[in-house]
Amino acid sequence: MPETAQTQPDSSLTRGQVLGFVSLCLIWGTTWLAISFLVHDVPPLQAASLRFLIAAAVLIGLAFSQKRNWPAERPDWKALLVLGFTMMAFPFGLVFWAEQYVASSMTAILYSSSPLLVTLLTPIMTGNKVPRGAVLAMVVGFGAILVLFYHSGLGASGRSLLGGVALLASVSSSAWSAAPTKACGPGCACWSSRAALAASSA
Repeated sequence: MPETAQTQPDSSLTRGQVLGFVSLCLIWGTTWLAISFLVHDVPPLQAASLRFLIAAAVLIGLAFSQKRNWPAERPDWKALLVLGFTMMAFPFGLVFWAEQYVASSMTAILYSSSPLLVTLLTPIMTGNKVPRGAVLAMVVGFGAILVLFYHSGLGASGRSLLGGVALLASVSSSAWSAAPTKACGPGCACWSSRAALAASSA
């Protein structure tokens, strides 16, 4: 029998994907620096609330323009309110407060451990297995974080050390919320970020 030619999937990235990746790196990579400037002029919790309120307005507007459906069930709204606190309000409230005393570079280093925590919590909270290769990559990345942490340090002041503890609590809370959110499907993921931002701004 003649062998059928197997077509290889196109692995090249489109221009939109490249631009999206670059935009994500710029926005996420500079957010810690922007927070460090903001908290010197605006009270931390007020600054966080204002940021989330603006972001929620923009994202909800986009959701309406795309004709996304609102969550229909009451338990969904309860879950989103909890998510707004555990993924946005509580962790980023801590981040905004901590960056009064901790350098933005150190904040970025500590928050780089978030994927590792999500990887560790995913099988516990969702029952889904994580590929060994992904776990190995996360462990290697966490080792690099420890090296950077060792050379950078948090400083000797009590406020600086307390800020570091606040950042670790922030990362842990965010990762705890992110693990089950990954398993709730695209509809939930679409509205979770919007509702969470709106709830946390309050």
